[in-house]
Amino acid sequence: MANSRHGPRLAADKPRAGRQILAPNELQGNAALDATLEEISHRYGQPTADFVRQQLEYPRP
Repeated sequence: MANSRHGPRLAADKPRAGRQILAPNELQGNAALDATLEEISHRYGQPTADFVRQQLEYPRP
């Protein structure tokens, strides 16, 4: 359970068998988002990463 900056509490599901959660990293800002989108691309494919990028209105680097 985690509290967000603006109040809502977030509860994450446990990872399914054979799946790993994304490891935290020391990156901040755009570098963290770029790394996360790259991980999404590797895990779920480029079309999914592109969809996430569109939803965030984040331009391609």
